[in-house]
Amino acid sequence: MLAQQKDDRDVMLEDKTDCPESLIGFEKSARFAAERATELAEKFPDEWVGIYDGTIYHNGDLDTLFGELEASDIPISQVDVRFVPKDVPAPTY
Repeated sequence: MLAQQKDDRDVMLEDKTDCPESLIGFEKSARFAAERATELAEKFPDEWVGIYDGTIYHNGDLDTLFGELEASDIPISQVDVRFVPKDVPAPTY
């Protein structure tokens, strides 16, 4: 069943005519982060990162990171936020 859900999601994201803009923006941010997982792990160990429109925001404190994102008027629904552990490579999707 999980494989079918993944296939449905991939089809939905390929045909973006019915996708909300926030989902399309989040998808771009998540792909950007996944493609740079190693770089993120090297540059931002043990930090929270938020990716939006090809820009990486980072902070050791999640609340502070969200505060910085909100202060910059960035649409939170389009930000991929993840913790980058020091000793474990970031996941790829």
